[in-house]
Amino acid sequence: MLPVHNLFIEILPKSGEFKNKINLWTNDLPLIKTSNRSSGEIANRKLEDISKQITYLRKDPSYSQIRYMGQFLFDFLPSSISNIIQNEYNLVKDNCQILRLNIVSKIAESIDLPWELLYMPLHDEFINSHKNASVIRYIPASISTSPVTLEIPIRVLFVLTNPKDERLMDINRELHAIKDSIIHNNSFYTEILQEPTLEAFRNNLIKYQPHIVHYIGHGAIGRGEGNLILHDSVDKSYWLTPDQLSFILPPTVRLLCLSTCFTTKNYQIQAFNRLGQTWVQHDLPSMVVNQFPLSENSVYIFWKEFYQNLLESGELNRSVKSARVKVFESNPFSIDWASFVLHLRNPSDKLFSELRIEIMSSHKSTDNVELIKKTQEVQALEIQINSITGILNDLKMQVSTFDKPPSGIQKAIEGTEKHHSNLVGKLNNLKFDYFRS
Repeated sequence: MLPVHNLFIEILPKSGEFKNKINLWTNDLPLIKTSNRSSGEIANRKLEDISKQITYLRKDPSYSQIRYMGQFLFDFLPSSISNIIQNEYNLVKDNCQILRLNIVSKIAESIDLPWELLYMPLHDEFINSHKNASVIRYIPASISTSPVTLEIPIRVLFVLTNPKDERLMDINRELHAIKDSIIHNNSFYTEILQEPTLEAFRNNLIKYQPHIVHYIGHGAIGRGEGNLILHDSVDKSYWLTPDQLSFILPPTVRLLCLSTCFTTKNYQIQAFNRLGQTWVQHDLPSMVVNQFPLSENSVYIFWKEFYQNLLESGELNRSVKSARVKVFESNPFSIDWASFVLHLRNPSDKLFSELRIEIMSSHKSTDNVELIKKTQEVQALEIQINSITGILNDLKMQVSTFDKPPSGIQKAIEGTEKHHSNLVGKLNNLKFDYFRS
């Protein structure tokens, strides 16, 4: 089996005379290259200019325009870093390794870039078109969640939204394109929530305790963050923020899938990427989202392959990669294959390590007070850990400014790290007890 090599590209905000600072590191070395992009460099065109190219690409997703954007993104990177990526990709082509290129960024304009189109000019191909290479959006999380043993059937909650003040979609076609691939598979148990209000969504999450939530509908951007659109009390749009979403999701949810509607135009499809890239202040699971409109056939091909592969391997990146390649093979001149984005929040992309059979006679009741209490305990502990993580990061930032850190700060870091570790251990035990209940 080929070794997996993780390469991380971190794009930081502008600083002084430089438009961007770009770091590169691997899973073996903390930092192997850092580069500044000055305003005078041709390759470092303004992110706003790239955004204009994306707008044009959305209007005219021809193969030449798709390829141009992929080359544009490759040229955006400093040559010192793009050369390393090229060398790593050469090893992939020589069948020496599996490459996972992880994009890390908090910059909204960078998050909106279609990194999945990254193009290797020397080989005249997209990275994501190769079976042993993939581009991932990586969000370093304060809490690393271990793979769990899930009971078959895997519970999937489909959430379909169609408020009156949005562009109405054909719910039956939307649902069948995704759900038909797993409806006859006894390893999945599916529930459907249509026209959900916040209360109905919350109640269904508590009642069914799903492992996967698959949202089909529109996105929206508010205050720079991605929002999902639910229904309000009069069947109009209700914007669900990342904070609200993280608060109502039970710990059983290991994955969010955000599918754009194909029977009508999405209100703001880029909101899915923004939501997927929301950072550690929100406790959210990994996500698979869409960033471009796509055809009904591509929707069916991707999700059929994705869910089947996830069932067999439990691995997110492998499942997304396999499904994306299937879509690419079906129509390599379309942009559909690049619409699917993986936002990974764990160093490991395994959702579960083992599946075991469970006889589904009934689901947990909504009046299960003990279950609700455990959910609240988990959420409270996660908030506390996130707060401690912020303090720890601030302390480490202070240390980095000294050649020789003061002993007081160093001791504070050691004490905070110990407290953080104890809280994480307590959380893992609580979640393990939660899953057993």
